[in-house]
Amino acid sequence: MERKGVSLMRSIGYYILRKVPRPNWCAVRSDRILSIGAGFGCTLPDLRRCLRPNLGTQSPLVREALSLLGTGQLCPDGRFPAIEDAKRIYRFYQEDPDVVLVGVCAEDAYVYSLYDSGFFPEGSLSLPEQGGYPIGGELLRENTGYGVRMLDSYLEERLDVALSRHMRIIFDPESGLMQHDPGQLRMFSDALAGMAYTGWIPCMLSRYDGFVTYWTV
Repeated sequence: MERKGVSLMRSIGYYILRKVPRPNWCAVRSDRILSIGAGFGCTLPDLRRCLRPNLGTQSPLVREALSLLGTGQLCPDGRFPAIEDAKRIYRFYQEDPDVVLVGVCAEDAYVYSLYDSGFFPEGSLSLPEQGGYPIGGELLRENTGYGVRMLDSYLEERLDVALSRHMRIIFDPESGLMQHDPGQLRMFSDALAGMAYTGWIPCMLSRYDGFVTYWTV
């Protein structure tokens, strides 16, 4: 498959996210933020809690999450390779207005880079699932800790402040996500690289939980 340049958007995976309160230090103009950052956002289900022995297997959520985790249908960082499996778990949270099911995609060159690093142990790459509603973008970076590959957000490094000094960024007040197209996000990623931060991946997020959020380019 051709890998020169950047063209198609390919799926990184699907996540169930809960909005987190915006920290005081954050330059994003939003009361709450949606983020995939392993050290900043809130990814569900909480696998650390599911794996505690004293919880046993009493909860249907715990039983289902552990069954998916054991087959690779749910990754240790909370990523679902297939949207069908994400929906199975999302039904436990769908009554919570602060919890959303999102798909994450990036231009093929970035996704292939993740693939080459071993981020996709389940195998093949795929295109984003139909039916998602674009809600914005985020800059992410691969991180390997405790043998688990995960994605960190640029917000964890407080790079939103540094980037905002040089770029005109529009944030969605409902999610805190960047309201820009992939080309502009790539430009922001290049700007961070020029500030001595490297490896940031411009990603687009879409909702798949039936709630439509409109955003402007």
